Amino acid sequence: MHHARVPSSKRHFLSQKRAFDHSHIPCYNYLSSIGGAIIYAIIETGGKQYKVTPGKSVRVEALAVDDGDNVELDRVLAIGDGDKLIVGKPVIEGAKVVAISNGNGLGTKVYGMKYKAKTRYSRRIGHRQVFTELTINSIIGADMQSGAETKAEKPAANEEVTENGS
Repeated sequence: MHHARVPSSKRHFLSQKRAFDHSHIPCYNYLSSIGGAIIYAIIETGGKQYKVTPGKSVRVEALAVDDGDNVELDRVLAIGDGDKLIVGKPVIEGAKVVAISNGNGLGTKVYGMKYKAKTRYSRRIGHRQVFTELTINSIIGADMQSGAETKAEKPAANEEVTENGS
């Protein structure tokens, strides 16, 4: 590692490998204090896969939804809850992730370049990808025993298990 531009006071800090500290995330503090685990899901949308947890925001490929609309993502590939992991083949039947749209936006600009040698030809091309920001509201599992419904507002200790009509 080259330290030419890093002040000597920061070199030691940069060389240390630290584990990620979850103490600033409220749900981690609450769930670790009651001995619980955070439920997560692996979803697929726009040809990409995302790991989502209730209460978090994620930027996905542009969806045709308005700001504030509810979005149900039914291509759930896996649901994890502590020691339990449910994996679909390829998706979990009946499972879905409910999210709220925070609107569309443009990502950071990426530059491309066209260049032809010996002809004085060069063009710089910029592109900004359109995305939709979603806030994950709840993860609803296929069967209520192993993939229980978890809402962002209610931690796992207060979750209600309801009987499903099917």
